Amino acid sequence: MKNIKKLSGNLNTKDTILKVACKKYLELGDAGFSMRSIAKEIGITPMAIYKHFENKEALQHELLKEAFRIFSNYLYEGLKGKSAKERFDLTADAYFNFAVQQSAYFELIFLSVNPMNSLKARDVIRQESMPSFQFLVDRVRDCINDGYLKDAMPMKYP
Repeated sequence: MKNIKKLSGNLNTKDTILKVACKKYLELGDAGFSMRSIAKEIGITPMAIYKHFENKEALQHELLKEAFRIFSNYLYEGLKGKSAKERFDLTADAYFNFAVQQSAYFELIFLSVNPMNSLKARDVIRQESMPSFQFLVDRVRDCINDGYLKDAMPMKYP
């Protein structure tokens, strides 16, 4: 348990597992990502991880959900703007802040070549990414409606 405190500060075990899982996934990819390597780095037994996650796939899916949840929380700072342009600018700042302050999750979402290559993972990505994607589309649409951006190409989304 000493390692958890050293690694996580005030994080609980589940949060610590997610942080280390993200790091391990980015280091080792899907093939090298294991409950054993995560547990070893944290200083717990692999079985302790199963108290929080049913299996490796459940941990991977929760990792993706957490990444998109954190990303969305950053983006929602953009709603504090009073005009479409201000909301757009605040959203752009929030996107940048996410990239800098949550670089591992940013890399997982936007830069990893093959984020958990399974059909179920793709479904999780599609479902979890839609709110933040729609949020970004709405900020652009607001700016087009207010004349801040030109509507050069009509947007069509599902």
